[in-house]
Amino acid sequence: MGGPSDAFRLIETGGDPRQFPKHEYQLFLPLLLARYSIDSLSFLIRYPETGKILEYLDLDYWLIQRQAKEELQLQKQSIGSSLQRSGLFESGSAEDRARIVLIELTRLHEELDGPGQKPRSSFRSQVLNNPLYRSEVSLLISILTLRCRNPILDVQSIVRELRELKDPEALITTLIANHPTEYYTTIESLLNLDHLGSSRTILSRLCKLAVHRAWDIRQKLLERRMFPNLAIELTIEHCHDEINFMNRILRGQPKWLIESDPVTKSSRTSILEFIFSSLNDELQSPAANNSTVHRLLRILSGMLGLMNLVLSTEQMEISLQVLEMRPEPSTIDIKVCLILMCATQLFKYGKTRIERVLTALLKCKDSPQVLLLSIYFQTQQLLLIDEFASNVLSMTIVVPREGFRPLEALFTTGFSDEQLASCALSLGQSLRQNTSSPLMRTKGVFNNNSASVNILAIRNSNSDSATSDLRSSSYICVAHLLKRDIFHRSHMDVRDWILHQILDSTTLPLDVNMVPLLTAYAEAVSRSDHISRIPLNSILAYFEDPAEDVTPPKVLLALYMLLNNEVCHSHLGNIDTRARGVEYPDSIFQHIQIRKILLYVQNHQGGTAFESFQPMFLKLVNAQFPELFDVTTLLMEEGATSQQIVASRDNLAATSGKTVLGLSEEETSFKDHHIKTISQHLDNPDAAVKAYRLFQRLPQMRRQSMSRDIIQASLPSLLDPRSNSTVLEAFKNTWDQLNSLMPHELWAMTINACRSNLETSAIKGGDDTYSYEWLVQDPLLLFNIDLRVFRTPVVFRMFIQILGAVMVASRHYFRTMFESHQIGHQSQDYGEVHLGTAISLQDVILIQMLLEICQSRTSRSKPLFAGLKSEVTISQETATTTESSDMDVDKTVEPYDEADGDVIKEIRVVTFNFLHQQFIDNKNLAKLIHFQGYPLDLIPSMVKGVDSIHICIDFLPELLLRPPNNAPGMAGRGGGGRGGMLSDDFELQVFALRFAAQLCERFPLPNTLQMATEVILPRLRALAIGTGFSSVVLESATVLAKAFPTLREDIVGILRETSVSHDKTALIATLKAIDKELADQSVWNKSLS
Repeated sequence: MGGPSDAFRLIETGGDPRQFPKHEYQLFLPLLLARYSIDSLSFLIRYPETGKILEYLDLDYWLIQRQAKEELQLQKQSIGSSLQRSGLFESGSAEDRARIVLIELTRLHEELDGPGQKPRSSFRSQVLNNPLYRSEVSLLISILTLRCRNPILDVQSIVRELRELKDPEALITTLIANHPTEYYTTIESLLNLDHLGSSRTILSRLCKLAVHRAWDIRQKLLERRMFPNLAIELTIEHCHDEINFMNRILRGQPKWLIESDPVTKSSRTSILEFIFSSLNDELQSPAANNSTVHRLLRILSGMLGLMNLVLSTEQMEISLQVLEMRPEPSTIDIKVCLILMCATQLFKYGKTRIERVLTALLKCKDSPQVLLLSIYFQTQQLLLIDEFASNVLSMTIVVPREGFRPLEALFTTGFSDEQLASCALSLGQSLRQNTSSPLMRTKGVFNNNSASVNILAIRNSNSDSATSDLRSSSYICVAHLLKRDIFHRSHMDVRDWILHQILDSTTLPLDVNMVPLLTAYAEAVSRSDHISRIPLNSILAYFEDPAEDVTPPKVLLALYMLLNNEVCHSHLGNIDTRARGVEYPDSIFQHIQIRKILLYVQNHQGGTAFESFQPMFLKLVNAQFPELFDVTTLLMEEGATSQQIVASRDNLAATSGKTVLGLSEEETSFKDHHIKTISQHLDNPDAAVKAYRLFQRLPQMRRQSMSRDIIQASLPSLLDPRSNSTVLEAFKNTWDQLNSLMPHELWAMTINACRSNLETSAIKGGDDTYSYEWLVQDPLLLFNIDLRVFRTPVVFRMFIQILGAVMVASRHYFRTMFESHQIGHQSQDYGEVHLGTAISLQDVILIQMLLEICQSRTSRSKPLFAGLKSEVTISQETATTTESSDMDVDKTVEPYDEADGDVIKEIRVVTFNFLHQQFIDNKNLAKLIHFQGYPLDLIPSMVKGVDSIHICIDFLPELLLRPPNNAPGMAGRGGGGRGGMLSDDFELQVFALRFAAQLCERFPLPNTLQMATEVILPRLRALAIGTGFSSVVLESATVLAKAFPTLREDIVGILRETSVSHDKTALIATLKAIDKELADQSVWNKSLS
C-alpha cells in the first residue's frame, strides 16, 4: 500500500489511480472526485469524507461566487458580521458553508492587499482559524479552487492568505495536494526571504507530501543557505547521504548553520549518532576506508568547532580509538584538526594517549603538520593555526582558544630536539629518494656529520614537482629550528642538506621560503660550532666555468654567500662569533661574475621569476659591491639598458654543433682573423666595425672567453688620433656589453691594456699587471696609463666609468678594513674622523688630477700631474720639467691649443658631468675641492659645465673670508700683479674671488646679490690693493659687473680708489670691458635689475 507521497507522485505524473487502488488518496479526494465519477473510483468509498465532498462538488459555484460578492459589498456598508457567518457555518447548508469560506478568504485577501497593511496578529477569522472546522475548511478551499471557473482568488493568492493564519500547514498541504502543478511555485514562494513566516513547518509538510522532491528542495535550501534543520531532517529521513551532505554544507562559509536558524539539539544528536556509528563501523572493519574516515572526521571537526559540542564518554572513546589508528598521509591533516577542535575534552579524557598520538603523527614520514603547529604555538602565530584548520576543513573557522594552553605546553616541551630536527630534515626525502636521480642514491648525502657532498651528483638532480609543498614546509621548519638552535643542541650539521636544497631548486619561480632559510642558516653558522658553512671548493665546483649561463641554483649560491658575508660583517664586534664567521673573499664574487647574476635576477622572464628575491638580493649586492650601483656609471651607459644587453645575449644563443645565423664558421676562426682585423682598424675601419658587431652577436660564453683578446686588440691602438669614430663607438658598445656581465675583470683588463705601451712600472715591485683589488686599494694607479686616453673622448668615457666605480669600491674597502681593525682595539689614535679625512683626501687628489686633465696643453705647459708627483708615480712622463711658470704680470692664463680644442671640450663635458654627480653624492667634496683650489682658467667652464655647482653658494662666504695661507700646488695658477708675480698668500683668495664672481654671473639671485654687496665687494677692494691690481682681480670685477649691472658704480668706484698712477692703462681697459658687457641688453634682462 502506497502512502500519500506515492499517490501524489502518481497524480503529478498523470497516472491512473484506478491501477493503484490501495494507495492513500485521502488528501486527494477533491481532485480525484472532480476528475472521475464515483463509479469508476469505487474504492474511494472507504473514506468517510467522500459523500460530503460529492455533495460540495454538486453545488452551483457560479451562484455561490455571486452571493459572496454581494455579501462582501454589504459588509463594506456595515451590514452583517463575521459572527453571524460563524454560526451559519455550523448550522447552515453546504452552500452556506462554501459561500462563507469564499467570503473569509476574500476578506483576508483584501485586508492584506489594502492600504495600511496590518500586522499578522490582527487577522481574525472565526471560521478559518477554528480548529473544529479545519478539516471541512481544507476540503472546501480545494473544491472552490477546482470548481470556480473564474475564481475570485487563484491558488497562490490563497496560499499567501493562509500563511497568515495560525497553523496553516494542513490547509496549504491539502490545497497543494489537489493542485500538483502548483507544487514548485509554492515552494519558491515559501522561500521568499520577505515572507518566511511559518515556511519552515509548511515546507516540512510539503516535503513529506512529495518525498521524491526532497533532493530538489534540499538543494534549494543549500543554495539559499536557509533552514539547516530542515535540510538535515530531509537528509536523515529521505536522502540518506549524511556524509556527503554534511561535507557539502560545511564547505566554504558554514555560518548559516549557527546564525539565522541554529541547528537544533535533535538535529545535532541525529548527525552525531550517525557519525560515531559510522566511525565505530570503520573501527570494527578489518580494512578501514581512509576516505570514509576522513569525511567523517571532517564533519565531526567542523561541528565541534562551529557548535561547541560536548561529546559523551562513549563518543570520546571512539574519537581516541580513531586517532590511534595507524597514521595514513590522507588522514593526518584531519586528525590534527580534530585534536585542535576538542583539545580540552581529549586531554581531560586521555592526556597520555593524545601525547602518544601526536608523537606518532610527528614521526609519520612526509607529514609536517605537527611540526608546523609546534612552530605556530612557539611563535604565537595563532591566526596561522586558524588558517591551517580552515584550509583542511575547507571552511572559515576559528579554533577554540580554550584548548590552546594544553597544546602549547605539549608542543613546547613534549618533543625532543632530535625528534624535531629529524622530522624537519626528512620531509620529502622518501619521495625524492624514489626518483631516478643519482643524487638520491648517493650514500651520505644526508649524513648530518659528513664533511663533503657529491657536487656532480647534485648538479644532475631534478626537482620532483610532487614534493614542492613538502619542500616549502621543510624550509619553514628548518629555518625556525635553526633560529632556536635546535640543530646546535642536537649536534646536527645541516650544511649538506642546505646545499642539496639550493642545487635542487631548478624550477621557477623559486620558493619564497628559501630566503628565510638561507638567512637562518647563515646566522646559525655564526653561533654554532656544530654547523659549518658551505665550503668554498664546493661552490667553485658548481661555478667551474663562470661563462656558463646563470641558473636558479647559481643565484641561490650567490645569495647565500652574500648573506654569509652580511652576517659576518654584522657580527664583527662579537668575539664569540669572530672565529666561526668567515667571509667569502671578494675574488669569488668576481669569479662567479656577480653583475651577470644580478642582471639575470632583474630581467629573467621579465623580472617576475625572482620577484620575491629581488629586494633582498639587490640590498646585499649594493651593500657589499656598491660600485656596481654607482649612479655615474649607470648614467654613462648611454642608454644600453640591461634588457637590451640580455636581448643581445639571447638573440643568437647557440648550442654546441649548431649554426646560428651562419656564424659557426666565423666563430671558429675569430681569433685568427677578426682579432687581427680589429688590431688593423686604421687600414680597414669598416672591417673592424663588422668584427665588433659580430663579436656582440656571439653567445655569451663565447664573448666572455674572448673578452681579453678583444680588449688587448683594441687598446691602446684605438688611442691613435687617426682612429675612425665609427670604430671607436663600435668598441664602446662592445665594452658596455661586457661591462654588464663582468665589470670587475673588464675594468682591470682595460686599465692594463692602456698601459701596454709603457716601458717600465715602478708599482707593486715591478709587476706590470694591475688587478682589480690593487686598483681599489690605490685608485691613483688608474692614472698611470697612456696619456692619449685623456685626449680620446670615447675611451675617456670608459675611464670615467671605471674611475667612478673604483672610487666607490675604494671607499667601501677602506671602511670595511677600518671596521675590521677596530674590533678588539680600543685605541683612539685612528678613529672615524681620521678615516673620513683619508677617504676625502684620496677623492680630492683624484678630482684634482681630473681637473688637470681638463686643461689644454701647450709646449710651455708642465708635464701632466707634475704638481702631484708626491702622490703618484707616472712612469711614462720622463721628460724634464719645463721652465717655471713665472708669469709676466700683464699675462693671463694660456690660450687653448687650437689643434685639440674640440677634443678638450668633450673631455671637459664628460669630466664635469662626473663631477656633477660626485658633488650631489658628497657636498663636502665640493667644499674641499674649492678650498684646495684648481687652475683659474677652468673656473668659467667649471661653473658653466657642472650643474650642481650651485651648492658652492652655501660655503662661498667662508671661502672668500678665508685668511691668507700657503697653498701648495697653486703656484703659477694666478695672474701676476704689479710685482711681476702673485704672492702665494693671495692665490687662494684670488681664486675665491674669481670663482665667486663667476658663480654670481651664472646664478644672479637675491642671495648672491646680497653676498656680492656684503662680502664680494669688500674682498674685491682688499685684493685689488693686496695683489697690486692683478689681472685676475680685474677680470673678476668685469664678471661681477656683468652678473649685477646695478653694482657697476660700486665696482668702478672701488677700482678707481685702489688704483695708482701706473695702473691707469689696466683701469681704463677694465672699465671699457665692463661697459662693453653692459651694453648688451640681454645682460640687463638676465640680471635681477
